[in-house]
Amino acid sequence: MTQINLQLKIFVILIINNIFRYGKCKECNQSNTGKNWCNRCNAKQFQSKFDKWTSGNIEIDKFIQQMQHNAERCGVVIEWIPFDRLENVEYLAQGGFGIVYKAKWIDGYIVSWDDNEKNWKRRSQNCYVCLKNLDDSINTNVFLQEIKNQLKFRGKWAIALYGITKNPARKEYIMVMQYAIEGSLRKMLDSKFKELNWHDKIRILFHIAEGLSEIHKNHFVHKDFHSGNIVNDTLTKPYIADFGLCKQVFEKNPEGIYGIKNQLKFRGKWAIALYGITKNPARKEYIMVMQYAIEGSLRKMLDSKFKELNWHDKIRILFHIAEGLSEIHKNHFVHKDFHSGNIVNDTLTKPYIADFGLCKQVFEKNPEGIYGVIPFLAPETLNKGRYTQESDMYSLGMITLEVFTSYPPFYNTPHDISLIMAICNGHKPEIKCEIPQLLKDLMEKCWNNEPRIRPTAEEFKIQLSKYLNYYDEDNDELEEQIEIANELNKNFIQYNSSKMHPKAIYTSRLLPKLKMHEYDTFNSKQFGLKIPDKLAFDLGTIHETNEEQINEANFNFK
Repeated sequence: MTQINLQLKIFVILIINNIFRYGKCKECNQSNTGKNWCNRCNAKQFQSKFDKWTSGNIEIDKFIQQMQHNAERCGVVIEWIPFDRLENVEYLAQGGFGIVYKAKWIDGYIVSWDDNEKNWKRRSQNCYVCLKNLDDSINTNVFLQEIKNQLKFRGKWAIALYGITKNPARKEYIMVMQYAIEGSLRKMLDSKFKELNWHDKIRILFHIAEGLSEIHKNHFVHKDFHSGNIVNDTLTKPYIADFGLCKQVFEKNPEGIYGIKNQLKFRGKWAIALYGITKNPARKEYIMVMQYAIEGSLRKMLDSKFKELNWHDKIRILFHIAEGLSEIHKNHFVHKDFHSGNIVNDTLTKPYIADFGLCKQVFEKNPEGIYGVIPFLAPETLNKGRYTQESDMYSLGMITLEVFTSYPPFYNTPHDISLIMAICNGHKPEIKCEIPQLLKDLMEKCWNNEPRIRPTAEEFKIQLSKYLNYYDEDNDELEEQIEIANELNKNFIQYNSSKMHPKAIYTSRLLPKLKMHEYDTFNSKQFGLKIPDKLAFDLGTIHETNEEQINEANFNFK
C-alpha cells in the first residue's frame, strides 16, 4: 500500500469514526468533529464576528481567532470576555506570578451553536470563575504562553481555562478560569484535614499523580509543583494549576520569564478550562477567562475540608493529579511550579492542574534561575537549577504528604538558605500522622534524593489505581493498614495555619542561586563555599546552626 493510499485510508477511518461517534452536522451534512460541534460551520460563525470585538492587542486577537477557527470541540474554545460581563469581582490571593480574583461570569461558556436562535448555546450562566492576572501581563508572549500551557493539559485533572479579559481600571489582561471551590490543596488541608480518611488521601494523591503523569507524558516538567499550585474543586478532586513555569524537557528558556501559552497545551479533563480573553480598560491589562473551581486550590480545600476526606478520597485526588501530570510529561513538558496552590478542585475529589506559566519542554534550559516554593523543589533543582520530570515527581511527593497529613512540608521552618542546604543534604519534612505503609512507601519513593529512583507520574498513577481497586475489592493488606492508621490517628491534630512559621513562604518566587562549586568524588560531594575564618562548621549539619550563624556565613547569593 502506497503512503498516499495509507493516508487516505486513515482519513476515511477518522471520518467514519466521527460520524458514528458524533453524528452529522445538520447544516453542512458533514461529520461533526465533536459532540454537537462542527468545526467547519462553527469556524464560520466565529469568523463572522471577528470584527465585532477586539482585545485592543493584535497578537491576542489573532491568538483567540486562531483557537476559535481551529476548535474541533467546545472544550478547546476560548473567547474574548468583556470585563463588564464579570460581576462581583473579589480578591482571593496574591500568587507567585500575579493576583487571583473570584468573579461571577454572567454569560457562561460556549457548548454548541443554536441554529434556531442563531447564537451560541452556553452553560453555567452566572457561574463563579477565577481571574488571574500576571505581574508581567504587558508582555503578550509571556501571557499567551501560559494560556497555551493551560490548554494543553486541560482535562479532568487540570483546571479549565475559558478565555481572556482585561481590567479597564488597571489596564491588565487576565485569564478567566474554572473556579475551584476548595481553593489550593494547602488551604483545603488547613481547614478540612480531619474530614479526610486514608482512602480520601489516596484518592487526592492518585488524581494529582494522574495529572502530573499526563504532563510528563507530553515531555514537560511543571517546575513549580507544590500544594499551593494544586487546587481542589471537592475534597478529593484536585487539579494541577499554575503552569507559568511549565516547560518541555528539551525546551530552551532565553526569556527568563513565565509564559502562559502552555495553558492551552494541556487543556482537557485534568487541566482547568480557559474560555477566552478579556481586557481591563482601566489598567490596560489583558485577562484570561477560565473555569472557576468551586473548592478553590488544593491547599485551600485541605484547610477547610480535610476532615471530610477518607483514604479513598485522598487516593482519588492524587490519582487525578498524577493523571494530569502524566499527560504533561507524555508531551515532553515539565510543570516547574507544581504545588498545592497550583492545583484547584471543582469538587472535593476532582482536582485540576492549573498555572502553566512556567511549564516548559523537558529539554529546555533554565537560564532564568530557580523559581518556585522551596519545600517543593527537588535537591537537584535547588543545587543545580535542574527542572526535570523527576523533579516534578519530587514535588508530587510533597503534595502527597499534604494530602495524607494536612501539613505542608516544612511549615514550621524558615524558608531560607538553611532549609535549602538541609534539603540538598537529604533532609525530609516531618510526617505528623500515621500513614498506611503502602502509601507511605510510594510517597517516600518520590522524595528519593536519587532522581532515577523516583517513580514516573504514570507509574504513580497506576499504583494508586491498583490501591483504589484493592480498596473496592476489600483488599486485606490495605484495609488492615488503614484500620491501624485510623486507630493511631484518633488524637491527631490537624494542621493549623496559625502555627506556620512567619518566614515560611508558600508562594512561588525567584530564588537566589548558591555560589557553589560541586565536585563529585565517588559517593562524596565537596562544596566550595566562601566562609569567614571565624566561622567553621560541618556542612552536613548546617541546618542545625542558628539563624545568626547562617547570616554571618557569607554564602554569596547572587
